[in-house]
Amino acid sequence: MAEVVISYSREDQDRIALIAGQLEAIGVDVWFDRKIPPGRSFDEFILEEIRKSQVVLVCWSPLAVASKWVKAEATEADDKNIYLPIKIAECKIGLPFNRLQTEDFSHWDGDPQDPVWLKIVDRIAQMVGRESIGAAARAFGSGEEEDWYVFAKKFPDDPTAQRIWREAEQRLRTQFAERLVAAKQSVADRIESERAAFESALVFLSGDFESWLAAERRGGATGGC
Repeated sequence: MAEVVISYSREDQDRIALIAGQLEAIGVDVWFDRKIPPGRSFDEFILEEIRKSQVVLVCWSPLAVASKWVKAEATEADDKNIYLPIKIAECKIGLPFNRLQTEDFSHWDGDPQDPVWLKIVDRIAQMVGRESIGAAARAFGSGEEEDWYVFAKKFPDDPTAQRIWREAEQRLRTQFAERLVAAKQSVADRIESERAAFESALVFLSGDFESWLAAERRGGATGGC
């Protein structure tokens, strides 16, 4: 069951992919019609998803306003009190869909710190009942890694927090493995250097021994070998 279903005109799918991607990045479970299984009736499957969802984000545009399917989906959402409208292009929304404040996304370029984006995210968080969604949007929007960990510690059970820890652990394990390889190589290099020094010393001692033997033959050696 998706938390958010996106209703839109198929011709606007590039804009919708941007919105869906940003929502998924902050841990929102999003569904839109790219995920319809083969062999399923298009309209019936979408209505099933709407009935199971907590929010229907209706993305109005001139093409969406003219679409009977978008209107039907918006009606179903409105009847369930899960209707959340935005404008992704300048258009005139008719009754009864213009009764609610509709945020203007027509100039939104994907900026995660844009106030209009954060406003919609906060509304989704309220409708879904997950405060962590808004917190995740602000943490990732800042671009500061430290903010991600503050968020993850505050909301440890949130899917986005768990992803942060998984990625952090993987990165730290990779760094540790790289350092371990470097340390092993450093030890091997040191052992090789010391071995070479010892061998050189032994060669030197062999030379001393031969000199002592020669002196011993002459009867002039001093000390033992």
